[in-house]
This record gives sequence, structure tokens and C-alpha cells, in this order.
Amino acid sequence: MGNQSSYAGSVESYAGSMGTYVGNVGTKMSTYVGTWMGWTPNLQGPDVDLSHKPPKEVMSLLAQIPYENAAHVTSVNLADCDLAEIPDSVLKLTALEDIELSWNKLTDVSKLGSLPQLSSINCTGNPLVALPTTLKQLHDLEVLTVCQTSLFVVQDEVSTLPKLRELSLFSNKLTSLAPLCLAQATSLTELNVSVNKLQQLPENLFANTPLLQKFAAHSNILNALPAIAHLGKLEDLKANRNRLQVFPRLGTHVALKEIDLSTNQIQVLPRELFSRETLPSLVKLELASNKLTSIPDTIVTLPSLSYLGLGNNQLKELPPQVYHMTTLVHLNLCRNQFAGFPNDLLFLQYSLESLYLSHNQLTTLPPFLSYFMKLRAFSITGNKLQLNDGVVLEAYRSVQFIVRDRNKGQWMGMEDEVLEDEYWKTVWGPYDTEWQGLFPT
Repeated sequence: MGNQSSYAGSVESYAGSMGTYVGNVGTKMSTYVGTWMGWTPNLQGPDVDLSHKPPKEVMSLLAQIPYENAAHVTSVNLADCDLAEIPDSVLKLTALEDIELSWNKLTDVSKLGSLPQLSSINCTGNPLVALPTTLKQLHDLEVLTVCQTSLFVVQDEVSTLPKLRELSLFSNKLTSLAPLCLAQATSLTELNVSVNKLQQLPENLFANTPLLQKFAAHSNILNALPAIAHLGKLEDLKANRNRLQVFPRLGTHVALKEIDLSTNQIQVLPRELFSRETLPSLVKLELASNKLTSIPDTIVTLPSLSYLGLGNNQLKELPPQVYHMTTLVHLNLCRNQFAGFPNDLLFLQYSLESLYLSHNQLTTLPPFLSYFMKLRAFSITGNKLQLNDGVVLEAYRSVQFIVRDRNKGQWMGMEDEVLEDEYWKTVWGPYDTEWQGLFPT
């Protein structure tokens, strides 16, 4: 029973972290199961769950909420009820703080403006094309989730919400955000506008959002990002899968841990943007699938960097100092133009856990790979390795001994006969399959 409780707690915790996208899935799960089993919803408490009920039944059940309890209901779940409009009976719930309206047929949610106590709204999966101006009246609103709708523009509907903390507009049809759409969003900590059709964002979009911690704008067609240098509390920046040509101008971001700008068109990384003082907490830097021909040596000054993704660029070498970054755990250099590696790579033997070198111009493997005691994932396919070369073959032997049993810490090897050419031809074949290690799960 203890393990089950722990597991259920983990599920709810995870669902909570994804709340801006999927709503209150975790916290409503037990009630939903009861509804699915045919149990009568509890209309006496503060949380009323009518999810997955047909419209007529929803109307009937809302009408059955006792008058004395209506003023105490704080949460209503109307997800997946096939509703074409918000029932008027919801408006009598004057203490309502949380309303779940996802996966219905709502085209207008302007009635929500009559519920001034609302702090959380989820309208995901409805055919909305615009946000109602009545949202301006919800001065206590903290979380607004409008994902997977037909929303194509945001004007000033949320511009006067000083308590708004999380705004998720993921996977809509947005083509623009008004310059002042976040004019008074001084409490905003998370903004997600990913998977839309945004070509540009207002330069001063974040002029009044000093508390912003997470900004996600991936999978759009952006050529540039708005000004973010002043966002001292920023922790997570994701703008991958766009058309960025210039690395965004950064400031001093002592809390920034992750930057993902992969799959863009960035050619140069300004060396002055990377320093111990400006990015002391940066753990992950993902720049795969750009047009980089070099990286600045100042990257080595980042004291917390453990993940460096540089795959699918035009790199021939790295600054020698990179091989002395003993904080590096993951290094992705696949699909570049590397012909070899210096002996300094050996300095990473005690930290590196994954190394991706596939699809380069390597003719041999570094002879000291067997010293990498923590290496768990390794890829070398798509190079110019010669299987008849005894030196290379011996290196392959070392590779087999790199991967260790994750649980027992014992060496995993193979018998000498597996080193025969026919075996290697079978395993490595035409070099079109990635090999990422072999260990127990």
C-alpha cells in the first residue's frame, strides 16, 4: 500500500508540473474513476467533478447542487462533456476559483467574466478563435490554459491581470501577439507559445514581466526573440525549431539552467555572452542543427555546464579547453566534420556518460576509450572506419568494455571470437543504425 501511495503521489506531482497543458488531470483522477464506475458525483463538497457526463446530465446535476452549498463550491470539472456553451447554472457558484472546461465544443467563454473569484481556467481543446474581453475582469486569475484551439491572435484580453502566473497558449494557430498583451502581467512566471505560427514577437513583450522563469516558443517560424537580457530570474529558455539567425542577446541570468535553440539557422555564438558571472547555473546548452562552424572558448568558463549538444553543425574541431570541462556528462558531436580527437579528450574520462560521434569523418577511434569508466551511451556509426584495420578492431574491443552493468558495476565484455570481421559487419553493417550501448534496464 505504501508503494501504491508513493506512486500515486508521483503521478499527481508530474501532472501538476504539466498543468498548463493538460489541466488538473492528476488531482481529478480519483473522482474521474468514480464517475466512470457509475458513482454519483459528490454535490455537497467544494470540488464538483462532472467530467465525461453528457450535457443534459451536467445541467441536471448542476441544478441539484444545494443552495447552501453553491456559495462554497470552489472547483468544477466539466471536461469532455460535449458542451456547446457554459451552463448558466455555473454562474451561481460565486466562490468558484477553478474551472476545467477542456475538450468541449465551446466557441465562446465570455460568461467566465461573471466569476470574479476565478484563479484557474483551462479551455484546452475547444474551437475557440479568440479570447473574450471579459477576462479583463478576472483580477484574481493566476493560471490560464488555452491550448489546442483555433486561437489565432492575442490582443489585450489578458493585459490587466496582475496576478497571472502561468499563461499557456501551446498548439494553437497564433500568428501574432499584441505589443501590450502582457502590459500588467507583473506576476507572470511561465509563458508557453510553442507550436503556433508566430513569425515575430513584440520586442518589448517582457517589459513588465520581471519574474518570468520559463519561456517556451519552440516550433514556430520566428526570426528573432524579444528582449530577454533583463530577465534576471529566467530559468528555462526553449526556442528550438524556428528560423533564428542570431543568438539572442543575454544579460546576467544567475538562475538560467537550460537553453535549447536547436534546429535554427544560427551561425555565430558571441563569445562575450558566456561567462561564469552571467550564466553560473547553466546546465544544458542545446544547439544542434544550426550552422555553427566554431564555438567560442568562453563556453569553458560555465561552471555548471553538463550537457553540450552540438550535433548536426559544421564543426571540425572544438576549443582544446572544452576537453578539460570535467563537469561535462553529455557531449553530442554527431553529424559534423570531425576527423579525429586530441589526447586531451582523456580528461573527460571521469565525467562523460554519453558521447555521440556518428556521421563524422573519423577513420579510427581514440585508443583510450576503455578508460571512460562512466560512459553509458556511445555512437560511432556513419564514419570512415576500416574494419580490417587491426588498430581500429582493437579499439572496438575496448568499446565493448566501456559499457558497465548499471546495477552491479561489473565489466561487460564479449568473447574474442566476436571480434571476427563477419560479426562486425553484422553489428555495424552499412553504418545506418545508431548504437547507444548495451546494458540492463
